[in-house]
Amino acid sequence: MTDTIFTWPNLITVTRIFAVLPVIWLVHAGSGEGQSHYLWLALGLMLICEISDWLDGYLARRMGWVSSSGKVLDPMADSLYRISVFVALVANGWMPLWMLLIMAARDLGMSEVRLLAQQSRITLAARSSGKLKAAMQGVAQFATVFLYALGGGSVGDDMSFVINALLYLATAITLWSIVDYAQGVMEALRQNSAVQS
Repeated sequence: MTDTIFTWPNLITVTRIFAVLPVIWLVHAGSGEGQSHYLWLALGLMLICEISDWLDGYLARRMGWVSSSGKVLDPMADSLYRISVFVALVANGWMPLWMLLIMAARDLGMSEVRLLAQQSRITLAARSSGKLKAAMQGVAQFATVFLYALGGGSVGDDMSFVINALLYLATAITLWSIVDYAQGVMEALRQNSAVQS
């Protein structure tokens, strides 16, 4: 493992950060009547971001480019990107604010926990709940923008039900992830304390 920030996986991760503002603008611009072409462009950019999320991790593991900075930068970039998309959905009235607050609180809290863990030399391993949370949030975001694009900027009752179901499921998994990671942190702290004693 290297400590340098200048690796290909980290550069790919940074491109996801730069995609945040264009995605927000495209999703919000596509909410107007007859403006669904912006949503299709947003979907293309969102797909690129999702592929980059997989690609940076794959390259880091396959090529031995895992870095300390990447372990912090990658989840922070993921959180910034996903929360930004949810902000756009809330701004369009496609998602309730309370869901966004839960997801933002989880990701901001985890960013702080990761930094504290790194400073304390505690290894906070990725958990299945975090991976499932990221996947479900991605599915909910992509499906919401896709269905609104398909409907020309609006959706009927059936599609609205599908969107709401996916958003509720993503929120529920996010809440489960909070509990699961809290248990993981407590376990890591206990192990660290046992080693030091």
